[in-house]
Amino acid sequence: ELQRHVLLADKLAHATKRKSFVGRLQAEQQALEGRNLEATCEYLSDLMFLHEPLTVVLKLMCLLSVMYGGLPKKTYDGLRQDFLRSYGFQHLTTLRNLQDAGLLSRQEHGKNYYSLTKKVLKLSVDEELDEDQPSD
Repeated sequence: ELQRHVLLADKLAHATKRKSFVGRLQAEQQALEGRNLEATCEYLSDLMFLHEPLTVVLKLMCLLSVMYGGLPKKTYDGLRQDFLRSYGFQHLTTLRNLQDAGLLSRQEHGKNYYSLTKKVLKLSVDEELDEDQPSD
């Protein structure tokens, strides 16, 4: 039983140190914090160019869309175009289904209400935290 736990811990440690895992984690954290949309979208375009798994790309696209109350028109159109070029036009229905489900959309009025809601409800910590040596 102990050997199983040691092997599992070793595999997890190896997987979480990979560059792809760290980059994806940073992009997801930035999306959840509502910051650095341009860098996250650039990272997402790179994932598409490298033909990363469809689920990875769609998850990040939907996360960005939900957190920003829809993506700005220019960003949305660019990501959509990159996605269709990379994965094929047969996924047009996939994108449409995500739109119908409310997971992928354009911003209606160019406003991001999440940043205001985040401040009012204190949903995130504004100070920088040292994740390697936490104080708690």
